[in-house]
Amino acid sequence: MKKRKWDKKHFCVFCCKPYSKIAQHLESAHDGEMEVAHALSLKKKSKKRKEIFDRLRKAGDYEHNMEVLKDRRGSLVVNKRAKHGETAPGDTFLPCSNCRGFYPKKYIWRHAKLCKPMSVSSCKLQHVRESLALLPVKEFVSKQMKGILDSMTQDDIALMIRNDDYMLRFIEHFISKAGHSTHSERYIAQKMRELGRLLKEFRKIT
Repeated sequence: MKKRKWDKKHFCVFCCKPYSKIAQHLESAHDGEMEVAHALSLKKKSKKRKEIFDRLRKAGDYEHNMEVLKDRRGSLVVNKRAKHGETAPGDTFLPCSNCRGFYPKKYIWRHAKLCKPMSVSSCKLQHVRESLALLPVKEFVSKQMKGILDSMTQDDIALMIRNDDYMLRFIEHFISKAGHSTHSERYIAQKMRELGRLLKEFRKIT
């Protein structure tokens, strides 16, 4: 995926258009929507009102970002921007499984701790996997292959594999030959990482 440039506008969850002042747009154009109407009934600077508009803002950006990732065109709208003058590849960001905001993959678990109460089983890997489950996959990717992708250690190699059509198609063919056993899936995941490392080294010299 090409590197994304930053966009200060946010997308409306109702009309899917970008606005620099999304809260004002929601108030003026969609005051008849139930959630907007509820927010407007609250005190102007109340915490609850802000939370509702934040949720609507992230929901609109999430829908837009899913289209960007699916079509591999356009700019991601994220909640934590790169430093001034810096760009970042779109596949380094993941959506929070709770609020749908996009955050850097390496910090998504930290955000999740603040975004919702931690359960006994909550951990860094769990939050990353929950976020990955929200990302779109290629139409030709089978349910079995998606499960294998989600079970892998989610580093730069795993993300590279997810975004390379040729490798995904090759692996799908490999899966059809290897079968559906747990042992086969572990073997496939291992081979996928080996291919991913080769692809990473190849890209360094091209």
